[in-house]
Amino acid sequence: MSGSFLYTTRIVWLTLYLFGLVNSIRGQPQVSAQQLLSYHRQAVDSLQVQPIRTLEAAMKLKAGGIQHPVWQMLGSIHTGNYYKRVGLSDSALYHYEAALQRNALARNDSLLAEVFYQKGVTWAMKGLHDSAALYQLKGLKLYEQLRQSRGVVRSLYALGKLYDQVSDSGKAGNYYRQCMAEAKRSADTFNLALAYDGLAAWQVAHGRPDKALKAYAEALPLYTALHSVYDVARCQANMGSVYDELGQSVQSLLFYEAALKGFEHIGSRDNVVWTLVNLGATCFNSNDLKSALNHWQHAEQLCKEFKLYPQWQATCEYLSALYEQQGDYKKAYAYHQQFVQLRDSLQGIAKQNFVNALEQRYQNAKKENAIRTLQQENRLKAAESAYHKKRSLWYLISGLLVVCVSILLIWFYRHRVKTARLLAEQNEALYRKKINELIKEQELKSISEIMESQENERKRIAEDLHDRLGSMLATVKLHFNALEQKVDAMELKQMDQYQKANAMLDSVCDEVRKIAHNMESGVLVNFGLLPALEDLKEVLEETGNLRFSLSSFGMKQRLGSDIEIVVYRVVQELISNTIKHAGATEIGIEINRNAHRLVIMVSDNGKGYDTEQSGKGMGLSNIRSRVARLNGTFYVDSNQKNGTTNIIEIPLKHDSYFDS
Repeated sequence: MSGSFLYTTRIVWLTLYLFGLVNSIRGQPQVSAQQLLSYHRQAVDSLQVQPIRTLEAAMKLKAGGIQHPVWQMLGSIHTGNYYKRVGLSDSALYHYEAALQRNALARNDSLLAEVFYQKGVTWAMKGLHDSAALYQLKGLKLYEQLRQSRGVVRSLYALGKLYDQVSDSGKAGNYYRQCMAEAKRSADTFNLALAYDGLAAWQVAHGRPDKALKAYAEALPLYTALHSVYDVARCQANMGSVYDELGQSVQSLLFYEAALKGFEHIGSRDNVVWTLVNLGATCFNSNDLKSALNHWQHAEQLCKEFKLYPQWQATCEYLSALYEQQGDYKKAYAYHQQFVQLRDSLQGIAKQNFVNALEQRYQNAKKENAIRTLQQENRLKAAESAYHKKRSLWYLISGLLVVCVSILLIWFYRHRVKTARLLAEQNEALYRKKINELIKEQELKSISEIMESQENERKRIAEDLHDRLGSMLATVKLHFNALEQKVDAMELKQMDQYQKANAMLDSVCDEVRKIAHNMESGVLVNFGLLPALEDLKEVLEETGNLRFSLSSFGMKQRLGSDIEIVVYRVVQELISNTIKHAGATEIGIEINRNAHRLVIMVSDNGKGYDTEQSGKGMGLSNIRSRVARLNGTFYVDSNQKNGTTNIIEIPLKHDSYFDS
């Protein structure tokens, strides 16, 4: 378990246990507090090793603690942590914002501070350092009010790291020193380890490797005492890097090898590859070319297997230099070309991220200006309203002094006439609006029915072309093939005519096949997956029995046609199962895409089912086989009280992502 998450379990344990106790006293058939806490621990433990298990545990938290905003809030935090871990920062921010909204009911300041901290880290990942600093300062203030020393230390550490990234050495050093002071004051092992770790990183950044080694040497036994394998390995890898910078290759190799064992133990692929790359570099600098080649080839194999492109780029650069030194210029050139391709691809992604960050900053500034303008307008309206009220009051008092009864009668009469006129106008406007809405609804329904009938007719014609005309052409082709045995007996002119007729028959077969394929593709091939799902959503909502939600992230470009067709058919099958068996009133679809994977989540609020007894039917078997053809995975989370959540995860090829 990563040490940076250990404190959360201790903070919320008492609150969560009391919620479970109250639940059991009321006799509600909910998941117990112990089970929910086990889901929380599973989410924390698996984040660095198997992020998808973190998402599964978060879904179980939401489903099991549906009656309690605290559990719901914690589930949203873990869902955001999963998306942050796999690089989907926008999805992570969406779920952190959902956690903030749930805090209106949960009123849990400890979890609120955690959300501020995680949002700050995520904004820093996106390169928006102003927003990151704002949320980290909010979290720090809340942690200080709660007197939670671990939260204070984490926030100070994050702020120091943030200002180091923007090259503000003064503020970075100030926050790191505050972090160390708070850690020593609390005398907490985790706090001290994190403070020494941050101080060491700051010393490295400012060219003081000797002081950095001393700080890492203080942090290492503290992480060991916490049994945090990940942090121990990370600290050892950093020490190996500092020793390598000092030219002490023996010590560097020892620490790198120890770190490699730790990362392999917990299955942290990214760090395993970086450690192999650094081991190879140290061996190369020590002129141990054979060991360097072994480490880099191992790293290259892992990069190809798990699509780790930044590490792959560094590995190719090192291998090019090694083969050049050995005189194998052909391999050196090949690896250099591969390095250039990877570098250009990654620079394209970095540029796009930078453009996205600028766009986000522009949108934030635009929103702030709109808010300020709205506030000014509200102040002007309030002042104008106050002025009119005072003037009306003066007129009213003057009128009462002159002819009180007459003015009151006239005012009452006019007010009544005006109200009746306005009411009549409003009723007429509402009537016209209702008529227009009914007309639009009827038009949309007619268009949908026309599109559906066109799609069915297109499919029928395509099937006739393929099955009937195609089979007839195939029969004719067989007769032509039978004539090939007698070709030798034909005259030259007849053979010419035979070959032309045979070629024309092949062209007709190909053309029939193309026409059948084009007609059968319909909305899905022509417009893509999201329009096809939107079309399906409209058809389902016309019944009035289902509420259907569809959201997506990272779907600006289309997927491959093979993936789109499989995903569409799988979603159709899942929705069909829900309508037939679940008795649900709500169906939700969420599609998320990044450079490496596509995640589809289909959920409903139906009665659910026992996955061990009912999960082996023909429908689910078909879904699993469809997903397996794309090397994907399919998960089902369901019980007989809290509905069903289906998660499909499909890996995306490197070429298709960068070409889009």
